[in-house]
Amino acid sequence: MKAKLHLKSNAELLNQSVSKYSLWYDHLWIFDNPTAGQRLADSTINWKVYLPDQSYLTDPKWANLLDAFRRLIWSLYTSPLNGVRYKPGMASDFSRQVTYFACWMVYNGYHSFSELDSTAFDEYVESVYEDKAADPDNPPTATLLMKYLRLPPLMWVQSSELKLAGTEPPPEEPYEGLSAFAVAKGLAEDRRGQHAPIEDELYIKIMSAALSVIEDIDDIAACIDLLIDMSEGRAPDSRHKQMKMIEAFLREVSVRYPRALPYVMAHPIWPTWGATALVREAASILILGGVGLRTTELCGLVASPDPAGLPACVSIRPSISGLDEIFLIRGRVYKGEQGWADHEWVAGTRPVGTDQLPPPIKAVFALERLFRRFRTSENMQRLVLYSDRPQGWLKGDEVLIPSTTEFVRRAQRAFVQDHVGVPDCDISPSQWRKSFAQFVVRTDSRSPPSLRDHFRHVSLAITELGYGQADPDYKQVMEDAAVQNSIDFLGAMVTERNVAVGPMVDIVRASADRIGMRLGNRDGGDRRNDIEEIVLGSEIRVHKLNFGGQPAGNCVFRPGVGRCTEGCLAKWVMPAPLWSAARADVCWDCENLVLSPEHGVFWQARWSRHHKALKAAVASDDACVASLARTRMAQCAVMLARLGLPLPEED
Repeated sequence: MKAKLHLKSNAELLNQSVSKYSLWYDHLWIFDNPTAGQRLADSTINWKVYLPDQSYLTDPKWANLLDAFRRLIWSLYTSPLNGVRYKPGMASDFSRQVTYFACWMVYNGYHSFSELDSTAFDEYVESVYEDKAADPDNPPTATLLMKYLRLPPLMWVQSSELKLAGTEPPPEEPYEGLSAFAVAKGLAEDRRGQHAPIEDELYIKIMSAALSVIEDIDDIAACIDLLIDMSEGRAPDSRHKQMKMIEAFLREVSVRYPRALPYVMAHPIWPTWGATALVREAASILILGGVGLRTTELCGLVASPDPAGLPACVSIRPSISGLDEIFLIRGRVYKGEQGWADHEWVAGTRPVGTDQLPPPIKAVFALERLFRRFRTSENMQRLVLYSDRPQGWLKGDEVLIPSTTEFVRRAQRAFVQDHVGVPDCDISPSQWRKSFAQFVVRTDSRSPPSLRDHFRHVSLAITELGYGQADPDYKQVMEDAAVQNSIDFLGAMVTERNVAVGPMVDIVRASADRIGMRLGNRDGGDRRNDIEEIVLGSEIRVHKLNFGGQPAGNCVFRPGVGRCTEGCLAKWVMPAPLWSAARADVCWDCENLVLSPEHGVFWQARWSRHHKALKAAVASDDACVASLARTRMAQCAVMLARLGLPLPEED
């Protein structure tokens, strides 16, 4: 897709290939797509559009209009003047945009791009809104409207390329120069932006359920092996005995996981496939929610074992101290790449000499074991497989295929609704990445021990690797968490007028007041989205401070200012706190610290802990420990005084 075919003549394009699947004049353009988890339809443009006059865009009378659309789309792939590198997976989006816009043009009597002036584009905007706002109970979002408004600005941006291709572009810029998203936001009643992180309580509930499910991988894999041996006539025992074993296992599954019954009973011919699906969805959730991968990156993971006996997507590296082993998941990043780039993600640590596995690594091993008997070709080396025909799943590679992003989305939603028991849950896989970011930054003390330990181990490993080498992916993860924290913090200041104390409070309060006036009387949902825009367009970043699993304060970080960055030569360009230096006796008198009443619990508990240490030190005549305890008690006392809270009552 590098050749500028849009500049060729019609005669030169007669037998011109656009991919290994399609020619220029074919009704379908099917592109080669190297991104994992993508369906063929995602990379397909259908030019045979059914138009309002009951003709098709491929009919001879629309030859010039079709030619203009083809040259526009090809120019976007090969010569994008907006600097965007469009990927093959965008083809289906372009196909929908062309279909919708071509139908509107024909219905309104427009036959070429050159007829589309600013008035025509204003009419198009009104038409899109009237069409998509037809249901008053389901108002269109800005994101939805933007999908239908993108094409006209692209026509204008590509004007010079269209002229070179012999196609006259629109004479005037659409939307008075506003972006498609700006126009969409002005139209939308519901201005929801990107998906927010999953709420903490639900996140913990889902991850805990997923952890419990993968513990049964050995039993389920044994059933799979037994069924395959039976189908191949290699089972040593009688069929009756084997079926009794399988039935007993399924009864046990239904007792342990009562909500798994829809999975188990959905496939009456081979019910073990229901339990297999349960493990697959649980494992994919643990990988996305416990490591922060995107769905395409999950679909691209490879399972074939390496010489060390590990799945190909897992590696182990010694820590700098040599006391721990760091687990990494190896795969490919597709976002922002024309093809892909190899990458590694931290998945947890363990002390040297132990055999424990972080939950995401357990999930990888579970998926490798789950489908081991079906990996018979190169295509089967993908870690996550699924079947569109569960009744025939024992046929192996005739049925099982690498998972797609759409399947992951549907399957995870079913897992949460059926197994976790949240029937109205409408989670998106993209939310796992943001939720993971929040948990890395602030390991939740309410989470189960294994989950809490995992995130603590991930945080430690990220800290070690982060200061030893640059990791853009984790920088983005941490930035996502900081943005969400900033939105929550400023939103509370604006809407709830929450109590807060600290050197930064006056500055933050003044900003909150200005934001409040700017937002006027908008409702809660709109306020959050507007605050998100303000945060993304500024350098405001609020980081939650957690020590020992407890919230201790908020850091309204400013480059060049902060106790944790004192003595650091790069402090003026640092975008976030220096986490390796951040601790309670450093942050307590930092200019960036802001406290709220909920942080009092930490400082009271810290005062009590050091008070006990002081009494023990005095009793043992340890002057050094006693002096340190007194210093830290004094720090806690200052913090509690700021919050107007008393010191804990002690014997």
